[in-house]
Amino acid sequence: MGNRGCQAIQWTSIDLIRKKFPEAQFTICNYNGDHDQKTNTDPQIRYYKLYLEKTKRFSIGFWGWQLLKRFYLGLSLFDGYRTVSHFAPSHDIVLSFGGDLYAQTYGPFQMLNYISMGKAALKAGKPFVIWPATIGPFDERDKFDQIAIEHIRRCSLVLCRDQFSLNELSRLGIRSNSRLVSDPAFLLEPKKPKEELELFAPLSESIGINIGPNLARHARCSTRDEWAEKVANSLLYLHKKCNYPILLVPHIVNQVNEQQNCDYTFYCKINKILDSNGVRMPIIPPTLNADELKWVIGKLFAFVGSRTHSTIAAFSSCVPCGCIGYSTKSAALCDTFYGNTELHLSSLNFSSKELFSLVSKLAEERSNLSKQIQYKLPEITRLSHDSVKYLKEVI
Repeated sequence: MGNRGCQAIQWTSIDLIRKKFPEAQFTICNYNGDHDQKTNTDPQIRYYKLYLEKTKRFSIGFWGWQLLKRFYLGLSLFDGYRTVSHFAPSHDIVLSFGGDLYAQTYGPFQMLNYISMGKAALKAGKPFVIWPATIGPFDERDKFDQIAIEHIRRCSLVLCRDQFSLNELSRLGIRSNSRLVSDPAFLLEPKKPKEELELFAPLSESIGINIGPNLARHARCSTRDEWAEKVANSLLYLHKKCNYPILLVPHIVNQVNEQQNCDYTFYCKINKILDSNGVRMPIIPPTLNADELKWVIGKLFAFVGSRTHSTIAAFSSCVPCGCIGYSTKSAALCDTFYGNTELHLSSLNFSSKELFSLVSKLAEERSNLSKQIQYKLPEITRLSHDSVKYLKEVI
């Protein structure tokens, strides 16, 4: 699984569920399911590929999307609906794992595909649970958001991983089935990597940086090459102004069918630009799993990340962390630990000076920030455990 955030969610969620339901069997459907099954050694888990057919003209999924765009009908033709319809009858409950899938952060199609899964589960008479997620925000005038709101009302259980999401559902009058928890990935145990890391300085003296190629459109760059150039120039500025060595930390890598979303490839492209300016920055290898990346991040002096679960790895290790984001989920994390969003940088405002300012604040206030995180972390950990307590109530 190339998305180390998804890996962290899956590993910790299964561990949590097994503590309450030790005999549980899991069927996991995702876009890399065929690849994941080849490396699977757990007899209680089976992986299946979830097909996403929007781009295939005249496929069933294509016609579902056309119907939805024009007449707001056709959810039953979506790939998620058909997959869950196949598996739900032989299962006790259906859970939707993900981060911010119930919002139009990535456009309406992906959100609606996940809604279609819930619709299929409920039609089969099975409880449907949105596992800890960021929900919304929604615009009640938007037809696709209306579909999402009505679906969430009907879900058996909606677990909000931040106060922003719970407040949004409360605003919409959705209270009886919503609960505040936190992301299960906070419970991930770090593991020291076996392989030797190529570092230019000790981790304890380094600033970790994770900036994904997916931020390009959110930063109003017309191409990912333009975004790579902008990030490279910002890192050059940081290198010139900052007294700390910089370490590039990829968190989504080798993602099947999503090579353009690979952080490691993106950083290699950035290093070519840096090279031409006489600068080179070490990159953590793409072979590390989520628990190994958490070990690395947990040893850093400070961390700045755009991938949500790279920042969760930092916060859960009490490492001072700044977030770069394009949705409410990153701002919500800063608000959870610091009580404000001062260490949240919107991708729309990303610049060399803003990145340097963020790193400077982390370095200057490191001790105080670590204490704030340390104070808040026990409550967050408890909320992570609460997810399975609420799950037991709907089975």
